[in-house]
Amino acid sequence: MECIPKKIDLGLAGDEYFHYVLAGGAINTISYTTNQYLKNMFGEKAYYLSAVPKLTKIFQGTHIKIESGELSNEQEALLYLITNSSVVGGREGIVPDAKMDDGYLHVLVIKKSSFLNTMQLLLDIKKGTHIEHPDVLYFKTKKVSITQFDANAAHIGIDGEMRKSSMENIEIVPQGLTIVVPSKKIA
Repeated sequence: MECIPKKIDLGLAGDEYFHYVLAGGAINTISYTTNQYLKNMFGEKAYYLSAVPKLTKIFQGTHIKIESGELSNEQEALLYLITNSSVVGGREGIVPDAKMDDGYLHVLVIKKSSFLNTMQLLLDIKKGTHIEHPDVLYFKTKKVSITQFDANAAHIGIDGEMRKSSMENIEIVPQGLTIVVPSKKIA
């Protein structure tokens, strides 16, 4: 199989680079606290099982402040993602128009809402109709600052690794990494 080099964007959070996603908010903690044995046994369903006893804490949300050239906003969030990828957590289309080489960070925030509205939003995510949902904030930017005021509610994750930081200045590094990809799409 013939391969070719391809340049992709990187994110820079403080002094740490990421190629995939920076995530925070109360829902984010589930991925770090779910038992590995449950994950092996039940796959994706393990996350739901792990979330049940934590629902009260999760639905309290996390107070965040977002600042960028496009937007300044302060609110309670269940989850926020800053990504270069349309696939997050193995789920295609979470951030549908994100591309690894478009020169932008894609910011998606799931706002704190009622339990029923949030359940509907989760169904909308599965159907791919969530971007226009009133409890979703979505925009593209080159630089963003996220301040998470309740550090005990959730830590941030950078490319799947938990960090203890509660404030991040994040910017895009266009074409900051060269990877090798197949020259033809694999069927």
